[in-house]
Amino acid sequence: MSNHPPQIKLIDTTLREGRQAYPGIDFTLSQSIEIASLLHQLGVDSIEVCHPAVDEEHHMITRAIVDLQLTEVITHARANQSDIDAAYHAGVDWVGIFIGVNEISRATRVQWPIEKIFSCIKESIDYAKSKGLKVRFTVEDSSRTNLSLLLEAYDKAIEAGADCICFSDTVGIIEPHQINKIVVEIKKTFPEVDLEGHFHNDRGLAMANSLAAIDGGINRISCAVNGLGERCGITDTLALAVNLCYKGWRNPLPPKLIQKISDDVALFSNRPVSVSSPITGQYAFLHTAHLHKKAVDRDTISYNWIEPEFIGLQNYG
Repeated sequence: MSNHPPQIKLIDTTLREGRQAYPGIDFTLSQSIEIASLLHQLGVDSIEVCHPAVDEEHHMITRAIVDLQLTEVITHARANQSDIDAAYHAGVDWVGIFIGVNEISRATRVQWPIEKIFSCIKESIDYAKSKGLKVRFTVEDSSRTNLSLLLEAYDKAIEAGADCICFSDTVGIIEPHQINKIVVEIKKTFPEVDLEGHFHNDRGLAMANSLAAIDGGINRISCAVNGLGERCGITDTLALAVNLCYKGWRNPLPPKLIQKISDDVALFSNRPVSVSSPITGQYAFLHTAHLHKKAVDRDTISYNWIEPEFIGLQNYG
């Protein structure tokens, strides 16, 4: 067991990031409610939903999940009043305001000078707070943003009243040793503010980066069931949760729910889970070598990193 600080919070974004996993994917109202209910049973700390500013359907789904009163609900918003109004009218607890500040963002996304971006950060957070919303402020493309500029953007957000700041590895480029050092610096500068991490898997490093960020002092991780997300996806909620349980950083999960929610999200998204995926893959605890099978028959832990029963598996080998 670890002497790590209080429980790491899981901010599940299956219903937002998962919708962006590939062209044509969507979750119906009933599917969204099913996923949200299972996530609540699983024990996630916040559910990030779809973008209510997009259209009436997204607003309706967001409102329906809010009305379930399961746990805190957060939704994305660009740094403008119309997106924040949409979040407010949908009844969410949190709004996740995001904007990029680095040269790439200024050239290809917002196309504003840095002074205008800083003013926009302050004005949008001021407005959200005036509506009674909690605010998570994300610097888009954090990993390609100069550290001093990153800290300056966070400072503007915190001055305006942001309740949480978020480091977003938008293109999945950062490495574990790098994120650990950056998180240490951010926490040293803003020790009292919650810090969230959002890691894409373009280089296959999302899980490693999440754990390294936690080692550095981050206390919230954005994740999605089956790792659904843009391009190569993001940190997998289920694999992360089991890893955190293994390390003593979260309480044990309800075993029967792990495979259930993975299967449902795979069905609803039409994205089957690879047989070799950690935790929920069909072959994650399968042994075929004769030596291995004999050893596992004597003691399941001989060739498994955890007891398969820990995640609800009864038949394996």
